[in-house]
Amino acid sequence: MKICSYSSSANYTHIHMYVFFDSFTKALKEKGLEDSNYQIDVDIDGIVAKWTLNTPEKRISNIFKSIMQDYVFNDEEIKMAISKIEQKNCFISKIKDMDLLRNEIAKVDFTKKKPEPTDDSMESPAIDFYNLA
Repeated sequence: MKICSYSSSANYTHIHMYVFFDSFTKALKEKGLEDSNYQIDVDIDGIVAKWTLNTPEKRISNIFKSIMQDYVFNDEEIKMAISKIEQKNCFISKIKDMDLLRNEIAKVDFTKKKPEPTDDSMESPAIDFYNLA
């Protein structure tokens, strides 16, 4: 399965990618499927994340689709994703509006057709990332 997720801001797409990936692996673990035959890759470019899920197991594909359609990310999951982004990229962040951030993460869309990457700014109305270097 190949699918893209995108949002109005690169920050929202990046945070969503981390939260989604963690939610997916957590769901697999809860179902006892963490050692199953699957491979998931994600590439990100600005506002677009390209997901590739390879698995012969329908249950794993169904978990992925269920999270795409129904899962609501909570503040703790969002903050954990932000922390991972900071650590990986040597960034610090400033959350300007958590309610707006939560709403924007929930608005991330999935599509089979890859949208054009536009914004790769580290600033957005809800959160800014700053490079420590």
